[in-house]
Amino acid sequence: MKHLSIRTADSLYWLGRYAQRFETVAREINRSFDLIIDVDNDAGKRLFEKLDYDVHYMSARDFIKQAIQEIPFSSLAYIIQNARENAIASRDTISDHAFSCINAIYNRIVLEKSIQTPLDIEEMIRELDRFWGLISVTLNKSQAYRLIQYGQAIEILDLELRLYGDTKLVSLDVVRLNELGRSIDARYVPLVLNGSPLLEAIELVNTKITTLIHYEI
Repeated sequence: MKHLSIRTADSLYWLGRYAQRFETVAREINRSFDLIIDVDNDAGKRLFEKLDYDVHYMSARDFIKQAIQEIPFSSLAYIIQNARENAIASRDTISDHAFSCINAIYNRIVLEKSIQTPLDIEEMIRELDRFWGLISVTLNKSQAYRLIQYGQAIEILDLELRLYGDTKLVSLDVVRLNELGRSIDARYVPLVLNGSPLLEAIELVNTKITTLIHYEI
């Protein structure tokens, strides 16, 4: 197995994070769209408040337009652009086919701006599922794959805490994260939340990578 530079390791980690963020936020956008139409006009506002942004919309269609293209730091366009940048930085590690999945989503959302409906978003989620499958097959059991998985696990934890606000709900995800951390480096110090206040728990999750990524990989 070839040595991974710190820069490549960092890019793989963030590729995992942004890919998972895209999937989770995309599903939540579709869920909020349905709620806005059917029963709860403020569902989209509450979603993005949890992601630290205030959004104001006139209709479900206006909400989904903003969620896809316009909301700073949280839109699907912003997320996939960052995923693509990290995929580019990891091109010598991930396969061309895996990269093409990320690039296809980027082209549809950012360049063509052809993603406009919940069904379009579902199509992009399926494309991302293809990416996860290709990464699993082509990088299976490698250090590069574990770094992507670690980023994915961190993002799952972060978003579960932000969206659902209960540290007790993430105990199994913490176990999974710590297993991945130990598989990357034996010096890994496990994450322990132990009922920490929500904001403290989010901070703990997001600083966990600092020492791991700078170990000799």
